[in-house]
Amino acid sequence: MCGAADAVVNIPAHNHEYACSAGYTGKHYLIENTVAESEGDSFPAPFDREQQNVNLRFVGRFDRQKGLDLAVNAFNLASLRRPDLRLQIVGAPVLGDGKQANLAISGCNITCHGW
Repeated sequence: MCGAADAVVNIPAHNHEYACSAGYTGKHYLIENTVAESEGDSFPAPFDREQQNVNLRFVGRFDRQKGLDLAVNAFNLASLRRPDLRLQIVGAPVLGDGKQANLAISGCNITCHGW
């Protein structure tokens, strides 16, 4: 399908390199990631390191495509058998009004840190 488009925009360099090496036709453009590399920790880690608990993390958009609702449901089921589980969620909804995503984030062992 690349050859049918006027242009193909590749955001990660890996996708651009793969398209070129695989011989995909069409005009391919790379948009570099504009996020600067980290120069190290500028503040303490926001998560407690409780040795007696198992800490799980979800980092990403709170939109349906990313599966946060599935992750929270699975976590809630697993935490019934493992009360030492903790779920730390980092992110925010991007699509829609976010109400549906926020409803899924509930539970005594779930902490939402926002974006």
